[in-house]
Amino acid sequence: MIYNKFSYKKFEEEFLQKIFEFLEKNDVSKFENGRYDIDKDNLFLNIATYNTTTPENRVWEAHKEYIDVHMMIKGKEKMCTAFIENANITEYHKDSDYVEISDIKGDISKIVLNEGEYLVCYPQDVHKTACIVEKEEEVKKAIFKVRV
Repeated sequence: MIYNKFSYKKFEEEFLQKIFEFLEKNDVSKFENGRYDIDKDNLFLNIATYNTTTPENRVWEAHKEYIDVHMMIKGKEKMCTAFIENANITEYHKDSDYVEISDIKGDISKIVLNEGEYLVCYPQDVHKTACIVEKEEEVKKAIFKVRV
């Protein structure tokens, strides 16, 4: 897991460098909701607008084939995270690369994702998104999907 801002110009991870270069050329705040291919299925972007809610209304998720890079465009949300070895996995949906998780045992970390910040979730990072920070609010987020 990596938590940071895109204010640097050099990244150790090659995929973060590619995302940074894409962001320098594109104002994603003006993108409509939907999928945008950057490098076919190797690197693409999903733009999503939604309202935050209570953690009880959200589900845990993980992925096997993609790294998620969550970047907040507008608003803020709390993201809960844990390691996959602490997750009770119920099913894997290969067609959507979605690991279905019923519950988490052990420690859970919480990160507030503010505008301009990003959180990288690797396949071993279970996450629950769209949780309220102080009150329900509409957020707009860019989720970059990077094939592992």
